[in-house]
Amino acid sequence: FQDINIIYGRNYSGKTTLSRIFRAFETGKISDKYASPEFQLEFKDGGCVGQTQINNKQDFRVFNSDFIDENLFKEI
Repeated sequence: FQDINIIYGRNYSGKTTLSRIFRAFETGKISDKYASPEFQLEFKDGGCVGQTQINNKQDFRVFNSDFIDENLFKEI
């Protein structure tokens, strides 16, 4: 991954799931779309974080459909 990454692919290839994992580390909470998810991210420096460490917010910015729903279509 680089400073800015664009993830694209065919339908049902896992793009939304992957973006929700990154967003969990951005927001500090796991999407309510999953009952009991398990995941782990490994960084270049060898460090690892998983679903139990989402409170350790990372410097991610995710602009996915969840972000749009939560921030752009709020009723006034």
